[in-house]
Amino acid sequence: MKPNCLSLLLCLALVAGCATTPSLRVWRPWTRVTTTHTASLNPTNNVTIQVNGSTLPLLGSETLVSDQLREKFATLLQRRGYRIVNSDGDLNVMFTYHTKEEFNTSMRILNLSTTNVSNSSRATAQRLTSPLGAGVSIASAVASHSAQTSTLSSVSFDSEKSYCHTLSIEIIDRSDVPIWKGESTWTTDDLELQNSMSTAIQMLLSALPKEEDCLPIVSKLQKDKTANFFRLECHGYWFTRPALPYRIYFASIPSSSSSILPYAVRYPEYLPAYIDLIRTAEFALPIGRNNYGNPLDSYLWSQVLLGGKYLIKNSNEQVNVMIQLRGESTGYTVQKCWVAKDEEFNDFLSKLREWKQALEGFFDFYEK
Repeated sequence: MKPNCLSLLLCLALVAGCATTPSLRVWRPWTRVTTTHTASLNPTNNVTIQVNGSTLPLLGSETLVSDQLREKFATLLQRRGYRIVNSDGDLNVMFTYHTKEEFNTSMRILNLSTTNVSNSSRATAQRLTSPLGAGVSIASAVASHSAQTSTLSSVSFDSEKSYCHTLSIEIIDRSDVPIWKGESTWTTDDLELQNSMSTAIQMLLSALPKEEDCLPIVSKLQKDKTANFFRLECHGYWFTRPALPYRIYFASIPSSSSSILPYAVRYPEYLPAYIDLIRTAEFALPIGRNNYGNPLDSYLWSQVLLGGKYLIKNSNEQVNVMIQLRGESTGYTVQKCWVAKDEEFNDFLSKLREWKQALEGFFDFYEK
């Protein structure tokens, strides 16, 4: 066994005793994808984008809002390899959004032991001919199998204002034939659509082909500004991602510690890449067990590895970013995030291919 691989396995073994599968699931929007003529969905296609929508109860022109949403949506498409053009594209993408104000009355029943499993997060039972979307699907399946039992103790009625966000992504070919459609809706107490739409869009776009050689671009921090960045962007916050149904956060720094950054953060100048990987990666490699035969095995998800290759803005530097997550009852903590050498990163990619093949076989339910 290679020395660096052996050291990685030893580190995993040391934390295995205290790791557990999280039980507190995070919000995940309802999504649906319908598609046909998938051969036309080439990630090297030129794509035109049209955006329209409304954010009630806000008044006035939606032009500035639409422009901001278009820029954000275009960035997510470009990360998959699609080239955005202003006209004469191979594919036309219609991005439609809508926000509606609602008033809800809810009843809370306490002193009752219940087990709650959300059917809305159940994975789609379909045969997958490729691992597209499998990382997101298995996360939904794990969420639906992670029943939460709670004991409550009184009855109360609450009336509160909320906002229902809905978005639709439609892809049309040159013959004006719709070939792909993704839809999502969710309710939140936050009127700002942009704060929560990225997760919904990423869950939908995970079902589209992706150009693997298209590297995301991130900025590198000045070394004397890493602590300030961590305080503003990481400390006290938790993150969500499409391929995990649980929240992710950096461990708090003890007040008695003289350290400014958690020990888990290696090479802190690459913090923007670490955060981007946490928020966007579509596959998580569970490492709680060595056997991938049962992807729904809860202990398999007690520890997770994330990995991705990034291009540093304004330079030719490429870095292999890896993040190790340890499960706790309330979510995953960042056990370690670092820039890996090629050999270590290639070992991760090899295991990730095995995991994708396991998922492909797991979802292949029907006779061909």
